Amino acid sequence: SFAKKKKVMGFGHGVYKIRDPRSPILKETSKKICQMTGNEKLFKISERIEELVTSEKKLPSNVDFASGALTEPLACCVHGVIEQTKISAGDFVARAKISNRSY
Repeated sequence: SFAKKKKVMGFGHGVYKIRDPRSPILKETSKKICQMTGNEKLFKISERIEELVTSEKKLPSNVDFASGALTEPLACCVHGVIEQTKISAGDFVARAKISNRSY
């Protein structure tokens, strides 16, 4: 991807040329949630990827990259809630829609 000068998803932004202002906020949230859920290694891997791509491509990470490290820990949390409350995944989604929350 670097040698072929291809786009790297999660880096650069069509509007924010210097840095997506949402990225640092989401990155800090990602770090906290990864620590809380025992996924520190996942966060460290994402930091290393960010360092490599930023140095090679000269592009800052965007909010999509920052949210990537949240996917696994949050999926585990949702699964844990479903397991603990003994509701089905379908019921969980239905209840979320009733309460006007989107998951």
